Amino acid sequence: MQNRLDKLVETGMKDPTAFERELDTLSKKVKTDRKLKSELKKEFKDSIDRKGKEIDDLVIKVQLSVRKLVQ
Repeated sequence: MQNRLDKLVETGMKDPTAFERELDTLSKKVKTDRKLKSELKKEFKDSIDRKGKEIDDLVIKVQLSVRKLVQ
């Protein structure tokens, strides 16, 4: 699942100016919309959790590869 924050990061990688515009717009909306703010907090947590799992999976793969090389 891709959320708004993931899309924002992808936009930034392609076009930094568009990223700044999108971030400005989003930050203005968050100041007045509590529901949006709580949704973004949840999306941020989910994104961090997902990235953490991806990193854990990569670490395991690297460890297994190193073990195979050492044997």
